[in-house]
Amino acid sequence: MARLNGWMRLWLLLSTLWLAMIASITIVGLPEKPEHIVIESLPDAPSDNSNREGTIESDDEKPWEKYSNNHWVLEEAPTYEQLLDEYHSKLKDAVVSFLVLAFTPIFFALFLGHGIAWVRRGFKQNNSSTLP
Repeated sequence: MARLNGWMRLWLLLSTLWLAMIASITIVGLPEKPEHIVIESLPDAPSDNSNREGTIESDDEKPWEKYSNNHWVLEEAPTYEQLLDEYHSKLKDAVVSFLVLAFTPIFFALFLGHGIAWVRRGFKQNNSSTLP
């Protein structure tokens, strides 16, 4: 590897610091993998209308059916596969965001620096050639 000049060393140092910062921010923001929880069934509500301590008396035979229905809980809850799909989608988005945020400024700075150096070399006079 050819010896790096001061500007290339500065670019390498700043690029390394930039990658470390973006990587740490990305790792902290990664989504958590969902846990696989199996709910076999929800317990049924008591069927008798006995007056128990701590319960509210009602004229209805089963007052809890008016406000809750065990069936909607099972139908609306996402499956583990749906949660995994969502997790993988968020993970893919995080990786793509990391790649874009990490490498776009680095390569932009590299190409900008090389472009500026190329233009500056064009304005320098070449000592070996003489003007007529």
